[in-house]
Amino acid sequence: MADRERLPYRYADDLIFISGDSVWTALRLAGTTDEFLTADEKQSAAELVAQTYNTLLAVFNGKSVQCHEIIRYRPTSAEEWARGYLKTSWNPSRLMRQLLRHVSALLSESTPERQRYLMVRLGEFTGETVPDPLSAIANRVTAVADEQFRASDLEPFRDLAIRVHLQLATFRATPCTRGDLIWLIRKTLSGHRFPSEQPILTSKPLRTSFFDMAVNFRGRNGQDYVEIIDTDPDTGDERSTYTATLVVASSAPILEFNPVMAWGPALAQLPRPVELSWRYELISAAEFKDRALKVAKNIKDEAADRDKVQASEDPRFENKYDRAQALFEEASTAPQPAMIGRLRLVLSAPTPKELVAAEEDVRAMMGDLEMVRVPRAQSHLLKEQLPGDYTGKIFGGLVAAQGGGVKIGERTTDVWAPAVARLDSDDQVGDAVEANRGRTRGWRGFPVGYTYTNGAPVHFGLHVQVARDRGAGIAIIGASGGGKSTLALLLYFWESESGTQCMVLDPKNDFEKFTYYIAFGEQVMQPGFSADAEAGILGTEESQFQPVNPEFWAETTIVSLARGAAGQLDAWSLTDSYAEADELARGQVEVLFTDKDDRTIVEQALAVMKEAYDAEQAGEPIHGDPIVPSMGTVVRFLEQSREKYRPMAEDADNANAFNATEKLEQLDRVINRFKRARDTRYAKLLVGNGQRVDLGDMTRRRVIFTLHGFAPPKKPDQPETWSESERNAAAAMFTVLDLVQKLFDDRPKPNPVTGEMKTPPRALFVDEGYMIARQPTGQGILSRGLRQGRSLNLVIVFISQQPRDVQEIEQQAKDAGEADSNQFGTIFMFRQKSPVEAARALELLRDTSGGTTTETVALARKLLEEGKSAGGQLRGGRCVMRDVDNRVATVSVDQMFAELARATETNPNDRPRAQSIPISGSGRDWEIDPTTMLEVRTGISEANMRGDYTDDLELDEDWHDFIARNIDELEAANVAAAVTAERLYTESGLEDAH
Repeated sequence: MADRERLPYRYADDLIFISGDSVWTALRLAGTTDEFLTADEKQSAAELVAQTYNTLLAVFNGKSVQCHEIIRYRPTSAEEWARGYLKTSWNPSRLMRQLLRHVSALLSESTPERQRYLMVRLGEFTGETVPDPLSAIANRVTAVADEQFRASDLEPFRDLAIRVHLQLATFRATPCTRGDLIWLIRKTLSGHRFPSEQPILTSKPLRTSFFDMAVNFRGRNGQDYVEIIDTDPDTGDERSTYTATLVVASSAPILEFNPVMAWGPALAQLPRPVELSWRYELISAAEFKDRALKVAKNIKDEAADRDKVQASEDPRFENKYDRAQALFEEASTAPQPAMIGRLRLVLSAPTPKELVAAEEDVRAMMGDLEMVRVPRAQSHLLKEQLPGDYTGKIFGGLVAAQGGGVKIGERTTDVWAPAVARLDSDDQVGDAVEANRGRTRGWRGFPVGYTYTNGAPVHFGLHVQVARDRGAGIAIIGASGGGKSTLALLLYFWESESGTQCMVLDPKNDFEKFTYYIAFGEQVMQPGFSADAEAGILGTEESQFQPVNPEFWAETTIVSLARGAAGQLDAWSLTDSYAEADELARGQVEVLFTDKDDRTIVEQALAVMKEAYDAEQAGEPIHGDPIVPSMGTVVRFLEQSREKYRPMAEDADNANAFNATEKLEQLDRVINRFKRARDTRYAKLLVGNGQRVDLGDMTRRRVIFTLHGFAPPKKPDQPETWSESERNAAAAMFTVLDLVQKLFDDRPKPNPVTGEMKTPPRALFVDEGYMIARQPTGQGILSRGLRQGRSLNLVIVFISQQPRDVQEIEQQAKDAGEADSNQFGTIFMFRQKSPVEAARALELLRDTSGGTTTETVALARKLLEEGKSAGGQLRGGRCVMRDVDNRVATVSVDQMFAELARATETNPNDRPRAQSIPISGSGRDWEIDPTTMLEVRTGISEANMRGDYTDDLELDEDWHDFIARNIDELEAANVAAAVTAERLYTESGLEDAH
């Protein structure tokens, strides 16, 4: 390309952009994960794509719609993510801020994310513009004068764009920003390299259309490719990248939907990324009928002409004639909306030779769909990919309609069935932003790993699902040794360091040991450390062990229930309300006593104490001594009741002696249970005298309740077989769960960083969750916390071994008639021990009512251990995630830092070696470990790492000087733009249109 020209972009903000005289809006389309779908569900996903097109036609009242669908691979904008993450965090610690620098660097090297964009043409701009005063300054640098658009001229297009966005939000489409648009332009002209993100691209004042230099492109037109030339940022030398666009040459006349042959997912698995540009026109059923009948008539006329000249038989024409007849019948009886478009596949490589190899891969993958390079046309095809209008020469064609089958086409155009490609298919899970009434909700949390199939980063923040009005529960389920504790510990670390208050029920002491290592490093393996920890003096002047990370330790409270004082968890010592204490006490009794008759006896004593207490409060005491409500007082009333029955039982002549003896035995059994409790670990905490016992500072970032000496039941799924000590531990855990939930309220508090009033984020981690979930009372208290979670900004991370625990909690909510019984917004499923448990696990990940038994059995077997069970795909550190959008995919969990890998080591044989290594109190010194990322990374090589591409703009000092001088004015105008956009949504009456 010897000629230089300005790209035709005249205006862009976060809602619309103007290219030439046409106005467009842009959206990012959500994907569908296929890994755990049946064949029928994959077909339903394809039909959902077609529904998107029908919805667009409805917005435009049946008129034809010009669209441009683009697929690009975009590296994570790590610095932008880090800024956004800090912005959504409540109070990031110093350590967190230091570690984010390392994490950003690692993310920038991960698999580029497959992103699918939809550009929708809104109409022609016919208004007048005037020169922009600010552009007079820019003109000195860019030699391009800009324009100023009147808001009144743009408002009709904005209204229509808002309608498009509101309707497509149903399909999880989200708005594209101005920065997204500029990146798409730059990526189109960057070949196999990735353009860097530029912060200035987000600043577009509404009052003016300030011009940004999006790209300074140089290239040469080869025989069947375009050579793109840029400058090496390190050496200053010229270098090249090569790109080619493939068009459709031929195909089978009819393409029926076949999930196995869908080429969209297949292309995504190729070693070299294949990108896509697909311009199409959506037409209504009425217009389809009109065009189809014209085409059928033309072919019928052609047949008549052939008969007149007695043309020889031509199988291809006969086939076309038969299709035309079928088309005529369909258009006459059941016309449907259709699309006519131009499909392009885009390949890029460092050399022409690699470009040929990439093309061979694509052509082999596409099968009957023949794709070719058009010689001497590549510059036109490259320009056609740019967002906005294209008015150049057109090559190739695609004609298609909803649902597959034969549809319309001109004589020289092949006939297509469209949505068979499954372009919506991808393997990305995790946090996503949701568009709702013109606003976005949610953010991208911390990266917890990568999708196993393609290595794309998986972001997950505990409170994103709550921000999106989903369930407050997060379940981590799996057999021992599969990696569920590692994931839970990582979530606990990153969330607490970001400012979320994390409360932990820690029966196995994994969280405690993790915390000790982060705070004290290798000292945890030294003689005397455990003794000082048991005494509660770590970090004080009394101890020789001082934290290497004082800030981390200062924000941690560890409550050892094993060494807790008697009565510390007495119901009346924990609450200010008698009614709440009575409810808690009854829950404790239900867990402690397996026999229903024993529970009834205690409940009667509770009622007697309540009667006596109420009488005393009313000034009419019925007992001589003051009533101090406590479980110890309940025992006293039980003993008084025993004394009442004892004489009757000892009197052989009494007619009620037998019944009294039986009652006495019951009372003795219950009283002895309480007496043993006074001297028994955990149980003694529940029986007090009404005095409050200080538990420590409950306001710190981390509060851990440990149960030293806890041994998991041999039959955790059979609570009726649990021993007395196991029920004691369960009762203590139940009580702490109730306590923690009552510590939280919904009152806003000032953010420590910004001062903004909001409800702080909280998280409750429940390890060995079956100890709670297997008791009806425990299920109830968990359901209460999950139900109140959204209002309290509280999430519950439930960690257990079997899927049944989650299913029973949700079933209880369903039986109680709650509107939303799906209380767990996110599920992390680690490997299962047996096919039966795997089948249960699959029910949590997806609806198993559809599909064949053979299909669902095969999907369930994926959840078994790799290498040990047929079909098993999970091993240590690998799980299957179901996110809040019900996308399901396999995820490799990444600890990211060697320090965290050592801290999360829970194997008793490996932990001493791992945690004998010192740890630094400064995150700057922590060691990043890219092993997991490199194991799964795809679609990237040394030649196209992020930041490797640069154009002349990035080296233009005058341009950067100009931006620096005017940045304040630009940012101020950007704020004004946001205010105006908000007004448009609220005053236009459109925010309720959805």
